[in-house]
Amino acid sequence: MTSALTGILLVALSTVFDSFSQICMKWASQKRHAAVWIGSAIAFSIVEAVLYTYALQNLAVGIAFAISGLSFATVTILARVLLKEHVTMSRWIGVALIVTGASMVAAYA
Repeated sequence: MTSALTGILLVALSTVFDSFSQICMKWASQKRHAAVWIGSAIAFSIVEAVLYTYALQNLAVGIAFAISGLSFATVTILARVLLKEHVTMSRWIGVALIVTGASMVAAYA
């Protein structure tokens, strides 16, 4: 596995952790035991930061940051699946554009 591919995969994984952090914060605002959800959000954020830091050892920050834009897409997908939030067609189109753009950046990394 190349250094760039390792960095890309680490950034993609870090966006998943970032997205779960956002979902936990939403749950903290809605459910009992908010401290548990806030603690979970902090834990996910710490893991995200560590993964992203390791990714930066293999990628330029501009490329890593562009790929991390996938978090907008993953948060939307997780909000739909886990929180049952309504997602409009225009948001789905935005998700598709974000994924396409991040894929293009990753392809030329």
